[in-house]
Parts: sequence; C-alpha cells; structure tokens
Amino acid sequence: MQHTEANLLADTFEMAHGLVRYYTSNLKNADPLKEWDVNGQKLNSIAWLTAHLCWSENFLLLTATGGTPVNFPWLNHYALGCDGT
Repeated sequence: MQHTEANLLADTFEMAHGLVRYYTSNLKNADPLKEWDVNGQKLNSIAWLTAHLCWSENFLLLTATGGTPVNFPWLNHYALGCDGT
C-alpha cells in the first residue's frame, strides 16, 4: 500500500483508537461520572473524556480534513474549553 497522508492519518487514528479502547476497557469498575481530585487539581470524568474524544474525532477527522462534520448538538458541549453542560 502506498503511504499517502491519508494513509498515515488513518493509521495514526487506528493506533490511537486502539489505545483508547485498551485503557477504557480497564475502567469497567470505575464510576464514569466521578470527577477525580489529584493534589487539588480537579480532573474530568471518564464520561466527559469519552465525549471529548468523540468531539475530537468529529473535528479532526471531518472538519480539519475538509469534510462535513456529523451534527450531534450535544457534541459541542465537549469541545475544547467546554464543561459538558
């Protein structure tokens, strides 16, 4: 297969997606809505991070490459700088 920019982007996405699936599969017993506090720093919940990954994929793979993004109104609540509400 020829290594074009599209192939490189697809391969990178697939590798990242595999890592996300692997690490989230280890969270089966965790509360997906819990917001963790680490040394006084509040972290986003598993549910928020998952929704943000959906927003990122929609933005990076569709919008940034010239495609048409999927229109899920709730997705905009998980963009950069948003709090999910």
